[in-house]
Amino acid sequence: MTAAFRWIGDHLGAWLDRLSYWIIGPLALLLALAPFYPEPHLWETSRMLVRGELTEPIYIFDFFMHSSGLVLVGAKIGRDLLRDKTDENETHDPQTEEIQREAGDR
Repeated sequence: MTAAFRWIGDHLGAWLDRLSYWIIGPLALLLALAPFYPEPHLWETSRMLVRGELTEPIYIFDFFMHSSGLVLVGAKIGRDLLRDKTDENETHDPQTEEIQREAGDR
């Protein structure tokens, strides 16, 4: 089961890496703010959620649909930050690499 989750994570991660902020940023904002008049659905359903009135399935779907773009941008930002952090932690040590290569040859 772990291999299946790893495969899904790798493929979704690769897909997220290919997405550009210039594409998903404006689309996420457009989706979050639509419709512009009289008020954005995300704002309306967020207020309903806070007041405990978000009970009808159509409004729950509406909330998830309008927030999905922001979740996607958040996932991409999180992945980029984690990747940068792991890149900083990795050190290039030729001696360690030589030891590992020798251990693999045995």
